Amino acid sequence: MPNEWKMCDLFREGVQVSHPNILSEVKEKIAVRIKEGEVFTILIQDGKYTFEEGESEDAENIVEVSGRFLCQAIDGTLDMRTVWLTFAEPADDSVVKKGNGTSLLPLIQSMKKAYESPGGSKDRINKLLTQFIHK
Repeated sequence: MPNEWKMCDLFREGVQVSHPNILSEVKEKIAVRIKEGEVFTILIQDGKYTFEEGESEDAENIVEVSGRFLCQAIDGTLDMRTVWLTFAEPADDSVVKKGNGTSLLPLIQSMKKAYESPGGSKDRINKLLTQFIHK
């Protein structure tokens, strides 16, 4: 296990534990900028999420959010309505920089299941949250 976990690593692991429910016809790229410095791209295609380090230049959607926000969305500290409003119906462009973040919602729901499952990602999410709090 790495000394410092990255959100991208966590998502890769989480989708193995609990596969997100997304329509197979959805095809898009979301660039995720973590305010603490990490940047990665999520490709959604054929009902699957794949993750690449760095920001894809052809991403249709760009979101910028703190790692703490994502961890709290996953561990249930934030209710799903807050998460929904942040990504799907943002009041301003402070989080969603381009397009929308709607396709992140099934991923976050899946991560919540991985967090709660025995042998899931709970310890790693808690360690990651601790990292983000202390940055």
